[in-house]
Amino acid sequence: MIVNSGSGTTYYDLLPPTPAPGNDDFDGWDFGTFAPTQTFTLEGFQNKTYKCDTDNVLNGSLYYRVYLSTDPAPAFIGPITTTTVIYEEDDPSCFIGTDRRQTWEDSSLTTNIIGGLADGHYYFEVYTTAEYTFGAVGTGTHVSDNTGSYYRASFMMCDDTIPPTITCPANININNDGGLCSAVVTYSVTSTDNCAGETISQTAGIASG
Repeated sequence: MIVNSGSGTTYYDLLPPTPAPGNDDFDGWDFGTFAPTQTFTLEGFQNKTYKCDTDNVLNGSLYYRVYLSTDPAPAFIGPITTTTVIYEEDDPSCFIGTDRRQTWEDSSLTTNIIGGLADGHYYFEVYTTAEYTFGAVGTGTHVSDNTGSYYRASFMMCDDTIPPTITCPANININNDGGLCSAVVTYSVTSTDNCAGETISQTAGIASG
């Protein structure tokens, strides 16, 4: 995967685990929190393949979808297909005929995947395919989809211009023990915020009276 989540073009691997110092794994990655004024750009993808003897890879394709984690998963968007090979070398793993390692890439996309999204926690899921031929007339499609679970990253959307709300208790009346000037009163305060992670703290004491 090729994305720009705000810190420049970054490559993520779909097939974990990736040993250091390789790219981070896309599956399970948390891209953090975005405001509506920011962008999260899908710039493209790579498919790394190999072909042996009379076999041949024809293309590489990406499918993706973005949806609230609490909603049913929608249909995938795609295919986004490339026929461009940016890297090719001999592959010694076949031992017969012509064998080549290939990297297919499309890095021309400019899709802002968070445009218009409401606040919430989102999944960003992808999978890839590659069409190929084998023998004299055989054809097929290789699918890389994490055994049907797809490759899933996540992120949050939050418009942090909306003030949080706090709910204080109603007036509390309590009888004091004779001869004492004070009593311990226990109460709770709740809060809500459209952005997760708010905390409550007391900044001043209760006035005497």
